[in-house]
Amino acid sequence: MSNAPAGAAFYPTNEIGTFVWTPVDVGTFTVDFYAADIDGTSRQTVQIDVTAPTQSILLVRYDFEDAATNFTAAPSQRHALLGASAIAGSTPPVVEAAGNPGKAISDSGWNVADLTAFFTFTLTPSNGHELVLTRLTFADQASNSGAKNWQLRSSLDDYAAPLGSGSTHTSFASNTVHLANLSLTNGSVTFRIHGQNATNASGTWRLDNLRLSGYLLVLSDGTADDDSDGVSNTDEAIAGTDPGNSNSVFQASLAGSDLDLQIGCGLLSSGSTWRLYQGLYTNGGIHWRQIAQTNRLQGGALRFDILPTNPAAFYHLRATRP
Repeated sequence: MSNAPAGAAFYPTNEIGTFVWTPVDVGTFTVDFYAADIDGTSRQTVQIDVTAPTQSILLVRYDFEDAATNFTAAPSQRHALLGASAIAGSTPPVVEAAGNPGKAISDSGWNVADLTAFFTFTLTPSNGHELVLTRLTFADQASNSGAKNWQLRSSLDDYAAPLGSGSTHTSFASNTVHLANLSLTNGSVTFRIHGQNATNASGTWRLDNLRLSGYLLVLSDGTADDDSDGVSNTDEAIAGTDPGNSNSVFQASLAGSDLDLQIGCGLLSSGSTWRLYQGLYTNGGIHWRQIAQTNRLQGGALRFDILPTNPAAFYHLRATRP
């Protein structure tokens, strides 16, 4: 390691190294890491951005009007790393209504005691980020025969338990649900705001000024998958493939009583050079020796049939793209 920030330490152990550092100042730090084997030396430059402790911020809001003050169910504002759908209704199509101020979203058909009528929207954090939600607020107004009660539920538990509930209002008033750091690290989360117990199917219920607060965290545990190909950034870096290209993947498996190594590849296909190494512990470390090499695929797969010469041997495969 070179160009390390003050107080940082690096502990290399064979093929795995551990970087330890507790920052005390905010800023951007650039560190170089080096690795060497019988094929040469490789360098990886890592930029570390240290920011102040995370605080809850506004992630998405729905005011139900666009910049030209036309009605829209799409979000009026959202975080750049967060996808947010338009708000839809479970019953008749949502319609425009007078808001507080401006416009609001409205629907009818709330004369049910079960959970079949709701407003709904979906949030999707960018790959490599964890979504943490702290609070949802919205204003509501129901007609005299409209919804009398509401519940908030989410797809994280298949809508099994309410995250919050309350009574509706006959004139606009605000509702708050504290989400207790509700967390999502992969995929999407869908919320439903259920309306219930209207006295007439034609009774209306409208929402306005819906806000979701929380924060987005960069995943730092090696599970981030920028190109959504099912292989983590960490695994792709180890394999030498491109974490930002879903067609650049590397997978290997062992099968059979002998060493029968078969490889499935994305961009690492015909024309690549494949080298198989055998490693043995020697004087506290692993000594690697190349035992096979090829640039041909057999039946669309790479195959090495090698009888292990030592029960304590390790095997390492390296592929070089054409």
